Amino acid sequence: MAADARTALTDAAEHAVWSRGFDGFSYVDLVDVDGIPKASTPLPFPTTKD
Repeated sequence: MAADARTALTDAAEHAVWSRGFDGFSYVDLVDVDGIPKASTPLPFPTTKD
């Protein structure tokens, strides 16, 4: 990954976390940054409730 793409991703992630909080952040928020395909973002693991 190029350094400028890494910086763009870091800046976008930081902005999302600061503006919406950690719980409001998703890796999908980074899809529009630098043309990253949605298929390359990690999927959340299913959770079970007791």
